[in-house]
Amino acid sequence: MKDGKVVILVVDDSFPDWKHEWEHELPDGVEVVSTMELEEGRRLFQERKNEIDIIVIDYQVIGGTTPDLIREIKASGFKGVVIGVSYTTIQPLIDAGCDYTCDRKCLFHDRELNIFGHLEEEIAKARRAE
Repeated sequence: MKDGKVVILVVDDSFPDWKHEWEHELPDGVEVVSTMELEEGRRLFQERKNEIDIIVIDYQVIGGTTPDLIREIKASGFKGVVIGVSYTTIQPLIDAGCDYTCDRKCLFHDRELNIFGHLEEEIAKARRAE
């Protein structure tokens, strides 16, 4: 968290399709930085790793699959939360070290598994730690 703002990095090639739902669901004080490409995700993480609180990452994005990037993020000492999302492939995200995983159905519509519930918890933790 920087300047009272929670920063979420989203690495997902379908993010443009559901970006408007994020805008309605997330509380004020959240900055979303997004990319659809693997290498751009790596670059954004390197550039902003000290600002990023939460990473939401899809298994398959433009440029390849993300488990190696997840391992790099975890090996870097990243203290935030990594949430893996996928329509079909969850186990490699778990194996790579994601803190949470979720299929796309739970992003918005399954309130019990809703990813925004996880995000709200992490946002609250980050704000308390500040």
